[in-house]
Amino acid sequence: MINASSVNVGTAVTLIFDPASYPEGRTAVSVHNRGANVIFAGGSAVTGSAGYPIPANTGFSFKQNQSSKIYAICPDGNQSGTATTRVLVETY
Repeated sequence: MINASSVNVGTAVTLIFDPASYPEGRTAVSVHNRGANVIFAGGSAVTGSAGYPIPANTGFSFKQNQSSKIYAICPDGNQSGTATTRVLVETY
């Protein structure tokens, strides 16, 4: 099963992947930052200084276990605003 979604990531921590939304099994997740600002991905306490950076117009893919939620933030300051993020999830 493949599912695509669009998530607006702003200055508050935003959930971008919730494994509870998918049936049990292995999951491949692709995240693409379509915004003009860097976003940072990580756990529920993600910050601009402690997250995985995803620059504007780039993305990454990874295999995900069924227990970890993924969050993102577009920190305030020089990068004020939001970033539209595309999330593609494949379960197999």
